[in-house]
Amino acid sequence: AFARKPSWLRGCVASNKSTAVSAAEKSPGKLTVSAPLHMMGMQSQVAVVRDLPGTTNGYVAIFIDPRRFTQFAEDIPFADEDLISLIGLDGITRARRTGNLLSTGEVVSGLVMKRQMAAPNGTYFGPSVLDGIPRYFSHRRLARFNLFVTSGMPGSLITERIAQRRAVQLGTMAAAIL
Repeated sequence: AFARKPSWLRGCVASNKSTAVSAAEKSPGKLTVSAPLHMMGMQSQVAVVRDLPGTTNGYVAIFIDPRRFTQFAEDIPFADEDLISLIGLDGITRARRTGNLLSTGEVVSGLVMKRQMAAPNGTYFGPSVLDGIPRYFSHRRLARFNLFVTSGMPGSLITERIAQRRAVQLGTMAAAIL
């Protein structure tokens, strides 16, 4: 697609050179976040890409460490099975935090994508595609970027917290009666 290789693709592993460009071509005029690109001598990066209006092969790309997308929550305590994730509508995670583990590039086809396509914004209870743990999920689509964000909390943790809250409420009621 290029007369000469764009300078921003020079560090890309050969099999991923077209990933950033195809992301922009699928969404002309939109800002798009590519699937993770494997860079020589670097951690995986995502490219925030936009085609240049009025040009046939003009693109602007900025490489970003996927951890930037979860950095807002780094001071928030996560249980081991809590998760937040930024996922493309192609079913590939751009950034994911499960407990204190960060990852990128997982393919999450299946239930999460079916739910996302059926209802772009909502909540549901179901097993995680990657680890099978039943969680309550909440997801919101970022249509402008062809992405959605999701957060999940294990059903067992919710049940445990409800039981703790009930115990406190019953204790408070018992103390008030006596």
